[in-house]
Amino acid sequence: LPANTVGGVQLPQDTVAVAVAGNLPAASIVAKAVPSVAAGSFAGVSAQNATNADALVPLAPGTALTQANDTFLLFVSEANPVAQFLVTGPGSSFDPRKMLFADQVNDNLPVAIADAVVSCGNSSTVSSVGFTGQGGSLATAQPITTSIFATPGGSLGDLILSAPQGITADITADTIIGNIDAVNGGISGTIQTKGDLGRTITDINGNITRVTYVHAGGDLTGQILVGGNLVSQVNLAGELEEDAVIAVQGDIGAVQTSNGIVVTRPDGSLIRFGGINVLGELEGQIVAQGNAFGDINAFGSLSGRIGVNGNEEYGLSAGKNFSRTGILGNVSIVGGIQTSGAIVSAGLLGDDGSNNINNDTAGTHLSISGNDKGILAAVEDINFGATGSLNQKGLFENVGSPTAPKYAGGANTAAIDAIFTDHGVLLDVTVPSELALLLQDLLALHVNNKGNLTGTTP
Repeated sequence: LPANTVGGVQLPQDTVAVAVAGNLPAASIVAKAVPSVAAGSFAGVSAQNATNADALVPLAPGTALTQANDTFLLFVSEANPVAQFLVTGPGSSFDPRKMLFADQVNDNLPVAIADAVVSCGNSSTVSSVGFTGQGGSLATAQPITTSIFATPGGSLGDLILSAPQGITADITADTIIGNIDAVNGGISGTIQTKGDLGRTITDINGNITRVTYVHAGGDLTGQILVGGNLVSQVNLAGELEEDAVIAVQGDIGAVQTSNGIVVTRPDGSLIRFGGINVLGELEGQIVAQGNAFGDINAFGSLSGRIGVNGNEEYGLSAGKNFSRTGILGNVSIVGGIQTSGAIVSAGLLGDDGSNNINNDTAGTHLSISGNDKGILAAVEDINFGATGSLNQKGLFENVGSPTAPKYAGGANTAAIDAIFTDHGVLLDVTVPSELALLLQDLLALHVNNKGNLTGTTP
């Protein structure tokens, strides 16, 4: 091109969105109108620091704004984040609620993004955000109404979503490696992954220092469905509502391992991370086909149900005279257990870390403040901490042992095992019909007039 050729975008008769991964110089966009602009920097102002006023600087005089109503394409690399500004109203300004995208995986490959914006009258909203690639991340106060997803083979990084209505969109990806934060509201959508949700963060020696997190500033009314392990710490500032479900095919939390074998402290206790904290009432269901390594805490009452199957892994039971599986973290119910509430483990409920199943002072415990009116059932030992009065009719401890008072010829163990299986086949919580069977059995579990557990279907 001739040396005096003008650079930038020169489309004075067109309405166009502009997206670059690098810098947009001042007055570099000549267009009829612009509904969206995205860049790594705006006339030298970085994406992280840019405001909607900075987004106007690259527009040449005479370039107008127009309300967004389209699917916009952009990309980001690990070199720097990219900020997108949208025109969500009929006025002559960009919405101050920018969408800040990042690529959090150092694979020398960019992440492509497609966000669909729909208009209704004088207002436009972001319907969906799709990522192609590894580690696509988004931080925004813009409401995302329908979906956030990574295309098959991809993964999601951090999703920091601060709209006051919380997370209403469904979030799906093969794996999710980042944090998920509904900063100012609850989670009413479904978060689902075929693999792990979250990851461990380690030091240079491979020691776990922390895990990622899932946070809601309000209630969980939706679902969290995990095909792998729920590694992230889940913190709910509100309630786990009656219809809400956290279902995990693998483990809740993580433990320190070395060469695939669990690492223990000198007293035999596990080095554990992750778990679930509910600051309000726990009215819904928490289920895991693997082990619960992380603590499960409800600061209100438990009227819902917790069911953990357990899985022999990492050499957990090596050198033990019992199977060290099931609920291996602490369970604390501050507000007591209602008549509809239940905690069920096909292994242990609390882990004393030794071969002495009566060593109830060690390890992790089941602790209950207030009264227990529900069902507490474990195929193996229940390691009690401090409790109020226990419902003896609903207490089933060590029912897998023929010497236990409530062995009942194996009937109580069979009732517990049936929750997690269908005719002996392990149920997959990521398959809706199979999750429905598991929840149906968990909710149907009750004590019959003979004092035994019943209600589940083999």
